[in-house]
Amino acid sequence: MGKDNITFHTVMWPAILMGAGDLKLPDEIVASEFLHMEGRKFSTSRGQVVYVKDVLDRYDADALRYYLMIAGPENQDTDFTWSEFIRRNNDELVATWGNLVHRTLVNAHRNFGAVPAPGRTSPADELLLKEIEDALGYVADQLEEARFQNALKHAMAMASKVNVYLGTEQPWHTIKTDRERAGTVLYVALRCVDNLKTMLTPFLPFSSQRLHAMLGYEDVIAPQPEVRQFSEDGTSHRVITGEYEAVDRWLPSRLEAGRKLPPPQALFKRLDDLPEEEPPASS
Repeated sequence: MGKDNITFHTVMWPAILMGAGDLKLPDEIVASEFLHMEGRKFSTSRGQVVYVKDVLDRYDADALRYYLMIAGPENQDTDFTWSEFIRRNNDELVATWGNLVHRTLVNAHRNFGAVPAPGRTSPADELLLKEIEDALGYVADQLEEARFQNALKHAMAMASKVNVYLGTEQPWHTIKTDRERAGTVLYVALRCVDNLKTMLTPFLPFSSQRLHAMLGYEDVIAPQPEVRQFSEDGTSHRVITGEYEAVDRWLPSRLEAGRKLPPPQALFKRLDDLPEEEPPASS
């Protein structure tokens, strides 16, 4: 919620609940600062708005989710700008996370067709795997404390580390002279990608589900809510609900060697610079 709702949810609403009877009171209130747009306050009457449907007609949902979380008003007022949205998408979401996923899966699929069996791992391999698995715990703790930006930034920092590892090891070159070592590097990278997918699912559920399938899984990692019609006491109403399995998915990667990998596809698309006219979502 925005900070202007804090008083209601911490004072007025608990008082109403106390007056109504023996009801559980809120024990954790999560609020943010204000989000502005292009230097001005949002205002429907003045046309200073972003309509979600208009944005989703033009952009992927995860691109918007990423920008609103990584640059959102969690601790201070922030400004939504189309140019920064495009920059964050291209320079971070595509160039860091999307690039890591693409070159890892493309090279694994092209050269092995499955998760390669690792040979002897090096200290650098083991250290990276441990860092990424440790990050699962850190990100989980940050999410529990509603420190969403910290969680997302840490996950992206880990993705950058894996990119550096791949750039150093260069399995696309090593495959020509040492197939076993190239397979080991790609196995390590795939395990890291699998763990990062778990960390990023709360922020990027749609692309994470696609990646889940590209890693050879067949289940649903990110169940989505849906609108259902219910009848009760002679009236009918719609409810946002869903089926969510009580399964602990926040576990280190169990990606096993030999698992078939389907042909990979790009997770995200690079966005062009803004045209002279702003997108219709801001009109």
